[in-house]
Amino acid sequence: MWKLRTSSNVSLDNDILTAVDEAHSSLLSHQDLGFTKEGTLIDAMTECRKQQEFFKGKSALVIIGLGGSSLGTKALVESLYANLAGSKIHFLDNVDTFSVDRFLAELSDVETMGWVLCSKSGNTLEVTALYDHCHQFIESEYKVLILKNTCVLTETKESLLTDFAQRNGCITLPIPQDVGGRFSVFTTVGLFPMTFLGCDLDKVFSGFKQAVEQPKLAKSIAASLWASHLRGEMNFYSFQYSDRLSAFGLWLQQLWSESLSKAKTKQQEAAPAVATFVPCRGASDQHSVLQQVIEGAEKKFVAFHRVESSEGGPQKLANSQFSKSLMISKNLGELLAAEAVATEQSVVESGTATMALSTAELSAESMAHLMTTWMLVVGMLGELLGINAFDQPGVESGKVIARRVLTDVD
Repeated sequence: MWKLRTSSNVSLDNDILTAVDEAHSSLLSHQDLGFTKEGTLIDAMTECRKQQEFFKGKSALVIIGLGGSSLGTKALVESLYANLAGSKIHFLDNVDTFSVDRFLAELSDVETMGWVLCSKSGNTLEVTALYDHCHQFIESEYKVLILKNTCVLTETKESLLTDFAQRNGCITLPIPQDVGGRFSVFTTVGLFPMTFLGCDLDKVFSGFKQAVEQPKLAKSIAASLWASHLRGEMNFYSFQYSDRLSAFGLWLQQLWSESLSKAKTKQQEAAPAVATFVPCRGASDQHSVLQQVIEGAEKKFVAFHRVESSEGGPQKLANSQFSKSLMISKNLGELLAAEAVATEQSVVESGTATMALSTAELSAESMAHLMTTWMLVVGMLGELLGINAFDQPGVESGKVIARRVLTDVD
């Protein structure tokens, strides 16, 4: 599983540790937060296994969803089934005509593809627009109706998607009402596509359970980040030293940003400002944002996610085409590891505090452990900040304005 190491300049006093313990207890006391409960995951596993008939004869799945309806799933797919991303699983998660039309133009198995509409509210404009666009194109170009190969993931309530599913006899899997979109990766949202790919859901449950029942890791991360907040560090850089964790970094960005950046506390007072989350790709972003990290004026905190299996490799360099090479008898993974060590050391020497999370391999169990841990961390930080970490009023206002703009255009 994942291990945490903090730099020597991370100082945690008893007040911080006590506050985090209290925040953890407060978080688990909420009866309306399904993402912390084993029953939520067990119910989702049952639903996914019950609906496996939908996968019969399907060559691939197209996941249509935005934000929390796709980012967590994409993080799981790219970390566990990177070789199948783009062949067995496709994500339509933006309404860029160029990207969508290119995807449609390259389709070769339209009759056997499964289509998954994912929206917690059931009314997400982009989801319905994307499906209509694909449906119209495929019917026109291929004379194929994709309705018979469509399923819906949404809350069990009246909405555009539930009405659509009922009218067309589509399979429907529920998203719990007490689990917010960005916390929904271990509901049917993430587990249904994982079931299609053959993932061992019991391993997912094992990783989730370890994170919840043994919260030492989550508490330690939360304590380090709470100390960072108290020091006034207003940027949080997270370097992922494995390309298989790139999508995870984007999921974590949403989890952090939507949960913790709030204007008001629960008491309707001005909320504390929190650090801006910046996902970074190791080692390539050492050549782009590291200068800002090392010498930028703002106070900051830096995290590293490392995977031991990414820091090896079968091929060691026997010779080089260049006059000098440091890589003789070494593989690319050793270079990646050296870059991670050097970057962390240079950040610490600049006076910035760091933490590093590491694991031997990315598996269903370790990813469930990691993602559940981070959801708990963000929930605890919300309690410490006195805010509601489970709504997103800033996002909702944008949706309202977008609908008004479309109405005005008409």
